[in-house]
Amino acid sequence: MPSLWAEVISPKIKTLLGKKMDNDIYNKQNQQLHPQDILKNQAEKWQISLTSEQFARKLDETDPLQHTRNEFYVPKIGTLPHGEFIDAADKSHTDPDKDCIYFCGHSLGLQPKRVRKSIDNWLKDWAELGVRGHVHGTNPFAKCDYPCIPALKTLLGAKDNEVGVMNQLSSNIHFMMISFYRPTKERFKILYEDRAFPSDGYAIHSQIRFHGYDPTEAAILLKPRENETYIRTEDILELLKEQGQSIALVLLSGIQFYTGQFFDIKTITHASQQQGCVAGWDLAHA
Repeated sequence: MPSLWAEVISPKIKTLLGKKMDNDIYNKQNQQLHPQDILKNQAEKWQISLTSEQFARKLDETDPLQHTRNEFYVPKIGTLPHGEFIDAADKSHTDPDKDCIYFCGHSLGLQPKRVRKSIDNWLKDWAELGVRGHVHGTNPFAKCDYPCIPALKTLLGAKDNEVGVMNQLSSNIHFMMISFYRPTKERFKILYEDRAFPSDGYAIHSQIRFHGYDPTEAAILLKPRENETYIRTEDILELLKEQGQSIALVLLSGIQFYTGQFFDIKTITHASQQQGCVAGWDLAHA
């Protein structure tokens, strides 16, 4: 059976996934630094101003993943709805044939060019095989998730039987919370971060009400300190020490939806478990 993974992912990407990327930005030492410090160090090494266009172009030129831009359709300025132009004084922003600058990948990613072929293959099988397409054809419908599992288990560090590909974010959060949010009279609260992806908050409040509790009492919202953007790990650990015995579930994003903060998953998970809390991580935007 031809793999959906093979159809959608380019050969270059598969090659990079199978070997270490040789680039200063991606080295192991840099993984311990704040992104801002990584960029500052790189600018000093190249002797280029961090805020210059030259530095941005240099980053693109040396990025081993630079070719992936060509794997996606980028909307043209001329196809966008009226009134989307930020700076009409800059004529480059109003050229209808120019690619837009897309910063909404955390909400809806750009369309991969290969996905149309994959969908067409399924439509062809549906037309030619009907119900038999469930178990026959290019990618049998009943097994359409199978090709995704090897890549996901590697990404997650999990076993085949620990990975399931199904539904969409809100449904999956509900399914997971039905299994892992088991409130008691003493331990019924859920800890999650401010400005999480909206459906996370909706699901959390819905589950709290479903179990007969009041979200104003049972939902604990993590916020950064005043005049700060990121939530400090030490503040999360301190809150767990203070209220951990009343928290049933800690549900955070791997990478924060709005700020891009990468939470210390290992440290927070360990601290949560020490307090008897179940720790869950929404990696939909990670």
